Amino acid sequence: MVRLGGAASPTYVSIFRGLQAHFLQHGIELDWVIYSDYDALVEAFARREIDLASKESGSPWEAGGRCKRGYCRTISCNS
Repeated sequence: MVRLGGAASPTYVSIFRGLQAHFLQHGIELDWVIYSDYDALVEAFARREIDLASKESGSPWEAGGRCKRGYCRTISCNS
């Protein structure tokens, strides 16, 4: 089971449902969690409550100064 987190946004619900279906087609169970803001998302990721964290644009880790060497990796998907 992979747990994906994101900050509250109307677009995330539909995006995460699509990602959940896509992962399932490849035999990977995906659960998703919506957080009230980016700080809560970053803290959940730091506590390892979620496996992946998503942000609509940019990087919350760099913006918040919370990315330490070896602690996180930015993965970008552009359509």
